[in-house]
Amino acid sequence: MVQLYNASDRINPSYLPELPGFSWVTRASGLIFLGGLVGLEGASFEITDRTFEGQCRILFRNLEACLTEFGASHEDIVQMTGYIAPSTKDAADEIRIFMELRGELLPNLNAAGAIVPVPPFFLDGQLIELQAIARDPNF
Repeated sequence: MVQLYNASDRINPSYLPELPGFSWVTRASGLIFLGGLVGLEGASFEITDRTFEGQCRILFRNLEACLTEFGASHEDIVQMTGYIAPSTKDAADEIRIFMELRGELLPNLNAAGAIVPVPPFFLDGQLIELQAIARDPNF
């Protein structure tokens, strides 16, 4: 049985847009689940940086901030999946940038993971989305 701690274990951080019926972060049974994270800045659905590198930097900053809400960090991540809408038919450049920035901005991350090329996202200009699972250091 999944154990939610309480209602505050489903959060929409103030720096991300509020979505009715959706939580950016949920904590249950000793794990922290992060879903649908994108390169958004501020509480609107506006993509402010249209470059892949810029969106990755914002995304990784949002990821770390969401984990901090529960007293965790990127070093607690056990699984991460990146969904990339390639700007060309060959996603190799985006994958290389993603992996380089992941190493730079999330050092010591030893999570299982995957990178999945996908068709364009519903947000105009969105190039990447991320989901992750982290261990809850407070469990």
